[in-house]
Amino acid sequence: MIVRLIYNLMAPLFFLALLPSFMKRMRRRGGYEGSTLQRLGFYSPAIVDKLKHRHSIWIHAVSVGEMFVAQTLVQAIRKKNQEAHFVITTSTSTGYRIAQQKRDDRDEVFYFPLDFIPVIRRVIDQINPQQIILVEGECWPNLIWELSRRDIPIALVNGRVSDRSYGRYTRWKKLVAKVFGCLDVCSMQHEVDGERIRELGAPAAAIHCSGNIKYDFDVIQDPRGVEHLFKVKKTNDIVVLLGSSTWPGEEVVLGRLYQQLIDKHPNLMLVIAPRHVERVDDVERAYLELGLKVCRRTSNQPAEGGSVLLLDSTGELSGLYADADIVFVGKSLCEKGGQNPIEPAAYGCALVTGRQMQNFKVESELLDQADARVVIENELELVQCIDALLSNDDRRQRLSRAAEKVYHAGKGATAKTVALLEKIMVGSGR
Repeated sequence: MIVRLIYNLMAPLFFLALLPSFMKRMRRRGGYEGSTLQRLGFYSPAIVDKLKHRHSIWIHAVSVGEMFVAQTLVQAIRKKNQEAHFVITTSTSTGYRIAQQKRDDRDEVFYFPLDFIPVIRRVIDQINPQQIILVEGECWPNLIWELSRRDIPIALVNGRVSDRSYGRYTRWKKLVAKVFGCLDVCSMQHEVDGERIRELGAPAAAIHCSGNIKYDFDVIQDPRGVEHLFKVKKTNDIVVLLGSSTWPGEEVVLGRLYQQLIDKHPNLMLVIAPRHVERVDDVERAYLELGLKVCRRTSNQPAEGGSVLLLDSTGELSGLYADADIVFVGKSLCEKGGQNPIEPAAYGCALVTGRQMQNFKVESELLDQADARVVIENELELVQCIDALLSNDDRRQRLSRAAEKVYHAGKGATAKTVALLEKIMVGSGR
């Protein structure tokens, strides 16, 4: 009781302290119009009436990667139960756009409510969920406590506890234990994640290591490749280098690399997909200062020869993976943590990363065991690595086949997770 009181006294203060930076980020990213009422738990009367007559499954996912996990689960559950209805919530404008693009008419998409008791109670009253599924790590205290009080089953799926998160959680262990202790299912990605969440207070009987659902994403030849997005044809002799989910500093490194290698490898095409689409103006400006030509996806003009292709839209990265020969995985050279290497591996791309892949430690170890990625320490090594891969088709193909093999070996988590969710469904006698 004391822990909950302290949390609810402190949470508004943290919210007010973070509000200026949150508002600044909202302005930069855009797409949050109309989100305020939803974050306060107010929906239109028509939607409230619709929800009243349903017993929905509530799925919460933060951003793009987690949203694809949510959609994979929705598809898998619907194969078993065509009558299922879902309420999908997200915290970000990019996650919201992806959810709306893929939304079935039977489902609703909202922004996630603020974790204040009156707001949470209002939202639960309106959604009336038969179960809530939290993707990867979104365990908000008041939400969890109120759901548990109402005996609504709570599942954490595709769960992971990174080194950074583990360090933070241990500093607030009493609070974290009160939250994780309410979970009915913890479907974790790896053994280390399961062990950590047990140490942090989750019930041992609730913990299962089911694998990573991202290995189960549908890999379909996406027609929205470079020809569709940038009006430039990819012939057999062109080699596409994709900077995927890049962070500040990495785009400039790749731009300088392109300038150094284009004369030696005139068949090289550089495509950049920044992690945060609101940064594309800064990225374009940096390339123009380097003297490079830039073609943005939304320009709808054919790319000039020698242009850097810049993805400034959301939800279209998979088509670029389908066309990419070499992928540099972002946030691994100039920033720490790394981005997800699984999806480019699924498309059979030759993978190159920096050393900083802490957020995907297990995945990186599996790739290394299969000799399925090249790890570089700095800009010079990156230039040398890409030069070598452009000069050696066999080495590129070996990396490609090894990455695909790692991807296929990791499949199967979705079916295991759905089986666990069925056991805690309301009315299942959990």
